[in-house]
Amino acid sequence: MILQKLLLPSEAICNNKEMYFRGDGISLGEKGIEIAKGGFFDTDTYFNSFSLIKWKKYTVLKSLKLRLRLKGKCEVYLCGVYIDKEKVIRRKFDNKPAAVAEAKAFKTFEFEFPEINTELVYFRIKSLSATTVIESAEYFDDTPESCLKDVKMVVGICTYKRESFVFSNIDRIKKTILENENSCLYSKLDIIIADNGRTLPVRVLNRGAVSVFKNRNLGGSGGFTRCLIEAKKRQIDKGYTHIVFMDDDTLLDPNVLERNYIFLKYLKDGYSDAMIGGAMLVLEDKIRQFENGARLEGGKFVFKNKNLNLSLLRNIIVNSYEQENNFNAWCYCCMPLSKIDLYNLPLPLFIHMDDAEYGVRNHFKVINVNGICLWHPFATNMRGASIVYYDMRNKLIALSMLGGVDLKEYAIEWLRTFRKNIFVYDYNRTLAACDGIKEYLKGIDSFMKLDPVATNKRVLKYNTPWVPASDVVRHNVTAPEKIDSVWKKRLRKLLNFLLPCNKIRVVRTCDISEADPYRAWKLILFNPKNNTCAVYKKSRKMTLKCWFECKKTEKLIMKKMDAVSLEWRVRIKELTSYDFWKKYLGIYLWIKR
Repeated sequence: MILQKLLLPSEAICNNKEMYFRGDGISLGEKGIEIAKGGFFDTDTYFNSFSLIKWKKYTVLKSLKLRLRLKGKCEVYLCGVYIDKEKVIRRKFDNKPAAVAEAKAFKTFEFEFPEINTELVYFRIKSLSATTVIESAEYFDDTPESCLKDVKMVVGICTYKRESFVFSNIDRIKKTILENENSCLYSKLDIIIADNGRTLPVRVLNRGAVSVFKNRNLGGSGGFTRCLIEAKKRQIDKGYTHIVFMDDDTLLDPNVLERNYIFLKYLKDGYSDAMIGGAMLVLEDKIRQFENGARLEGGKFVFKNKNLNLSLLRNIIVNSYEQENNFNAWCYCCMPLSKIDLYNLPLPLFIHMDDAEYGVRNHFKVINVNGICLWHPFATNMRGASIVYYDMRNKLIALSMLGGVDLKEYAIEWLRTFRKNIFVYDYNRTLAACDGIKEYLKGIDSFMKLDPVATNKRVLKYNTPWVPASDVVRHNVTAPEKIDSVWKKRLRKLLNFLLPCNKIRVVRTCDISEADPYRAWKLILFNPKNNTCAVYKKSRKMTLKCWFECKKTEKLIMKKMDAVSLEWRVRIKELTSYDFWKKYLGIYLWIKR
């Protein structure tokens, strides 16, 4: 069976060639990859190296082979790469060819990799003729189908008015998989879409393997849980074994789904309940990885390999190392349906913490493999203040169930962190933090009565709008003064509050944590990537209001946290049952058991 096909850069997905190959004397023609005499083609890259150590650990793979279809004369190298104890990149078998392949017309050659115990393996082609042309290449093995698992996947997409992303991803999946009989996933993949915005044309999309469900706008947790319920409803009839949660504002290469599918088929029995986590790469900078799984421990998040440049070989190797992740973002996350029951569903948190809480609560083993990923847009430091409300409220709800932290101390520590926003005139971010904590402290009965749509509309008012930037803003961007002394920083903040303003504005790039609007009436954050800005104004009235709100919230924490957190811990399962969710979503389904 084909384990991994050679992928090449494309304008529609990613045209950064260093993510796919390296070399010299290479051109991409209509007939394939053309290599001039003396030139070479290397696949020690993010998408085309093979994660051998992980395959050996988690799958029943016995041997690894390479199949090439080419013409011309070339040397074929079967190589391994790793980082040794001195942190030096080492290669094996890259100085001696495994074979010489020669063909006047296109011919298929097969080679077996030698025993290599390295993180990654790859192949190299060195041209010996005027031109060597590679038509196709793939890693494969001879394990009988009868020894592999029967897998059928369903993709669950939660969307809210992101038609362009949804349509482009669906079109690519259709062409590559759903309508392509040569795909290993043909007839083994369905798509369920929870349309929170109720704006998708159901009659256009709702055909064949694609099903669209109009859903209440209950955020990401509501949309993904709807997908999960619909998948469980059809699990017996359709034979689904796994569900892939996928965000609606992403760019997906459908070949990733095929790689995910093959990996699942080869999984050892001991890892049948594992979660396959996809990495989030940055849409605006496609060689950069934003996140690749994470760990929640003691109320704190640990993100390994964040912001890695995946065009660099060292980073690719490091990214393949085993990580002790206990959840994966639902941007791309594949879960076994056998481990999910309808009385252990996600929490109705609207957005944020739903993926972390669900992964940790269910003790998923998370496996992250290079090449299983998608691209997600990221606007640097442009997150609205409303997200702080959900962060504070939802973290406390989740940690009530998961434990491992003193919630009193935790809440006060985080509140004091957000209180610092007062000094950069972002008063609403401080108020949103107080609001989220107070909402949690009202208890589970109050939470169950909340109208999530109305709540979201209310907290969105905390956001400072981003508007087109004028020439005055663009031409007056300055860097903040560097101050190393903690005491000097604190003194400046105090003086900024006490002394009158002596300038109209300070313009900084959009990292508000480094803004320092000393004695300016306005702080303007400028985002050069999209030519927008956000304006924050100094207000002693708002400063005092935030300060008193923080003090009131701290008193509430000290007074109510112990009793309220116990109530959440004892009763939280009331929010994760199918009985709760069918009323919450307004659906009534017959589930086969």
